[in-house]
Amino acid sequence: MARSIVPLQNFETGFSRFETLACNFGNRRMADSEISKLEQRIDELIALTDQLSNENHLMRERQNLLVEERARLIEKAEMARSRVESMLVRLKAMETEA
Repeated sequence: MARSIVPLQNFETGFSRFETLACNFGNRRMADSEISKLEQRIDELIALTDQLSNENHLMRERQNLLVEERARLIEKAEMARSRVESMLVRLKAMETEA
């Protein structure tokens, strides 16, 4: 039975491939870890986005209520000013009559 002689160059190439596979396996574990970290960070960002969206919605509702309340208060103030002006006119009229 004849042995085939493998040239040293082929042996080095084979070893280099083994090293590459071993590194890729190590990198894969590292990549899996990095992917897990990214997935966790993405989940955190999604939760934060949901929270901020909810807060934004509540703040917009609160703003609408405050705008409505402001309009009512402006109207009340205008009515009070109108009444005071009316009273002043009547008082002045009473002064001139007397």
